[in-house]
Parts: sequence; structure tokens; C-alpha cells
Amino acid sequence: MDKIVKNDGKGLVELLGLDEGTLEHQGNYCFMAARGDSRVDIYTEPADEEGETIRVNGVYIDGEEYGLCEWCGELMPIDEMRKEIKLGYICHNCQRAIASRGEKLIYED
Repeated sequence: MDKIVKNDGKGLVELLGLDEGTLEHQGNYCFMAARGDSRVDIYTEPADEEGETIRVNGVYIDGEEYGLCEWCGELMPIDEMRKEIKLGYICHNCQRAIASRGEKLIYED
């Protein structure tokens, strides 16, 4: 995923749409939270020397890997997106929207 947020808990809640008050630090920059009826496991690392920001490396909801569409920002399963060489992961809706504008997309797979 590779997104950087403030290391204050609020950054993760806002980025991932987590339920308020459910974020728990599990140690070593690992977090657990809830999103509706689902369990969310979040893996991060420090993004700066001061520890003010963290880089989100992985998000798993009920054991399935999720990511953010680089174009619309929606959180969805990685296997429902494709990785475009310049843009990163893009959902099917955004792929169609970009293509309808006449832009050429080149995928890694």
C-alpha cells in the first residue's frame, strides 16, 4: 500500500475508514482495528526519524489483503485491482474511466 500518515492513530482511522475507538497497538508498528463486522490488521513502519509519521505497508481485512485505488482512493481487495506501471493499483471502475478518456494504461501483469 505504501501510504504515509501521522502516527497519532487518527491518520490510520481516516485513511482506512476504521470504526472510532477500535484501533489497538499490537507492538512493532502493528495495529488491529474494526471496520464494521470485520477485523483489520495493519502493518506499518516509521516514515521519519522523529516517529511523527508511519508508512502503511499492508492492510488485511478478515485475512484478505486490501489496498487503496490510486485514482479514487477507495479501499478494496487487492485482487479486484490491477497495478498500472505509472499510477499503481487502480480499481476496475477507474480503469474504465481512464480508458474512456483515451488514455493508455500499461499494467505490470
